[in-house]
Amino acid sequence: MKTIAICAKPDTPMVALIGGTLVDWLKQRDQIILMDEMASVQIRKPADRIIENTIPPQTDLVIVLGGDGTILRVARLLEDHQTPIMAVNLGGLGFLTSFTPEEMLQELDKILQNRFQVLNRLMLQTRLFRDNTLIYENTILNDVVFKESTLSRIIKLSTWVDDVPITTYHGDGLIISTPTGSTGYSLSAGGPIICSHLKAIILTPICPHSFAHRPIVIGPEQVVEVRLESSHGEVSLTIDGQVRYAMQYRDKVLVTGAPVQTRLIQNPNTTYFQVLSHKLKWGLI
Repeated sequence: MKTIAICAKPDTPMVALIGGTLVDWLKQRDQIILMDEMASVQIRKPADRIIENTIPPQTDLVIVLGGDGTILRVARLLEDHQTPIMAVNLGGLGFLTSFTPEEMLQELDKILQNRFQVLNRLMLQTRLFRDNTLIYENTILNDVVFKESTLSRIIKLSTWVDDVPITTYHGDGLIISTPTGSTGYSLSAGGPIICSHLKAIILTPICPHSFAHRPIVIGPEQVVEVRLESSHGEVSLTIDGQVRYAMQYRDKVLVTGAPVQTRLIQNPNTTYFQVLSHKLKWGLI
C-alpha cells in the first residue's frame, strides 16, 4: 500500500490529536497522504492532495476518523471502486467503526503488510424517475427512506417487487435498507436485524395503518419499485440519513442491489455479535 486517504467527522476535537499522530506515523513510512476537507481543516498538517467530490481510484486504503455517519459518506465518495476502509471510532454507537484509537497504529501496521480481512457489505443502487426521466441516482450503504417531511400526515406508496405489485403502504413512510442499515432506522421501526455479511434487502413500513403490513426481506438481485401516490404535503427521499431529495406526486423510485460493495476491514479482536451485544446492551440488567 502506498496511497492512504484520511476522512474525518467534522467538528470533532479528537480528530486533531489522533489525526496528527496518524499523519506523522504515515509520513515516517513514506506514504502518500490524501485528506478530505474535514480532515485537513482539523488536523492542520500538509497532505499530498485534498479530496473533493470523490476518492481517487488509485487510493489503496481509506482511514475514517469518526462515526458510522462518516463511513456512510465515504462509501458514497468511493463510487464504483472498492477501496478497503479502516474505520476508527470517534463517534457514538459505532456499529461500523470497529477500531478504537488505541488500536489504530498497531492494526494499521498489519494492514500495510496486507495482513487483514475484509467484510464486503451490500450496497443499494437507487434511482429516482419523474415522468420516466431519471433525475437522481446514488449508491448507498445504509438505507433509503420515504417520509413526509413537514406535517404528520399519512402518505401512500404503491410498491412492486420484480414488476409484481405487493401492496400500497398507508402510513408514515417506508424504509428500504441493507443488512448494514438493519441496525439503524429500520430497527427502530420494528425491522429485523440481518447479519451484516448476508446479501438481502429489507422493506420496513414506518407506523403502517394496517396490522397486516410487516417487514419483508427479499434478495439483492430483486428490484423494488415505489411510486408516490400522495399529492399533499412534502414527501422526501432520504439517502443514508444524509442526502434529501424532494419527491413529487407519481415519482417512481427503483432500488436493487448495487454491482459494487463497501469493503470494511475487520477488527480481528472483535466479532459481529460482540459488537451487536455491546451496542444494544443485550444481557445487561
